[in-house]
Amino acid sequence: MSPLTRRFLHLLAVALLLVTGTATAAPCDDRTPVRRAYFGDIHIHTGWSLDAYTRFGASAAPDDAYAFARGASIALPPFDAQGNSSRALQLTRPLDFAAVTDHAENLDQVRICSSDAPGSDALSCSMGNLLS
Repeated sequence: MSPLTRRFLHLLAVALLLVTGTATAAPCDDRTPVRRAYFGDIHIHTGWSLDAYTRFGASAAPDDAYAFARGASIALPPFDAQGNSSRALQLTRPLDFAAVTDHAENLDQVRICSSDAPGSDALSCSMGNLLS
């Protein structure tokens, strides 16, 4: 047997030992032979994203989005001058997972566009009106 073949067989034996293992593990407490489906949302934009703020009037913060995913109600636009909404939404069942994926770009624009700060009349602040 050539040294290369012997080396290959040795590596194969080690790989088989690693894959099969020598110890037996205890079964999981919540193991089920039927697969489990988990429901969630991995693409949530809040009022911190310029597109959600300008196009849809979103004003919720990431904490609000996670609270909503856990089952809390959330106010929906439109909002009156005092910031009150006449509509709310609440899930009948909490989500199993959620991820807020706000855009990093233009985070400052949301603050500027939602105040009387210099620059609040910028074109990007009215982007939603132009695109809808």
